[in-house]
Amino acid sequence: MSINRCSGHTGRVDPELMNHFLNNGNSSSELECKLKLSFETIFDNKKNPIEKIGKLFDIAFNPFPLGDLGGAVNPVSSGYLLLNQQEFFNSRIYDLNKSETLKRTDIKFTNIVPLAYVSCEDDHIEKDNIIGYMTGDGLGIDFPQQKNLRIWKVNSQITLDRSKLFNVKQDKYYLKNLVTVRPFLNSTVFDSSNKNYINCNINTVQIGSDGLFYCARELPGPEYDEDSKLLKDNNLFDKYFVYKLEVYDKKSDAMNAVIQGETKNKKIADGSVKLLKLTK
Repeated sequence: MSINRCSGHTGRVDPELMNHFLNNGNSSSELECKLKLSFETIFDNKKNPIEKIGKLFDIAFNPFPLGDLGGAVNPVSSGYLLLNQQEFFNSRIYDLNKSETLKRTDIKFTNIVPLAYVSCEDDHIEKDNIIGYMTGDGLGIDFPQQKNLRIWKVNSQITLDRSKLFNVKQDKYYLKNLVTVRPFLNSTVFDSSNKNYINCNINTVQIGSDGLFYCARELPGPEYDEDSKLLKDNNLFDKYFVYKLEVYDKKSDAMNAVIQGETKNKKIADGSVKLLKLTK
């Protein structure tokens, strides 16, 4: 795209060029975010040079965080998905396959487990909080040289009741209430010596079968959402795998939520993310 189309204009910004910067839903760089805020000011002939220079200095020395462009965007829905750990392990159907050549044991499995849902305002879990299911398949790999470690690779999807998620009237045809979101991929290392899962947290965006964008972020502890009353209970994380779920109309808004999640991941040094080398 040539910027020359802006030269010699009469105080009006080229609509096509403006739309490129203001409506590009996939923009993610800080530079583009700054341009979105300042484009009209810089190329408006009605602005005097002092105003333009001031705007350029403002861009250079007062950058806006990606998630704050034009104000924070509220998700369509926001809450916590809770996956009972014991139910997750008990629901697995295993198939063992030993390999002498690779010196390992492959453990294939499938599973289906219910998901509970709690809104951000709730402080406890009700018995009727079941909102849907997680189904999937996975592979566990045991290495004889490192008997205390097992690598898990999981490919799963979630199916949720939209009437509960968005608090709307349930359709009389049950299947019309459902939305499927996939895939959620995860690789973990399980250390049996201390019963600890070592992994990079899930923090991803997927498009649902309803056309909305679902941002799921795995929460290892209450510090990820300090304002939440529900997460104050540390025992919650002993019983459940906890995920923050946010739903957005636009992919760009959901991607900004992912970026904010990565920022939180980096700020919180809880030791849950490690790199291990399997050695003989």
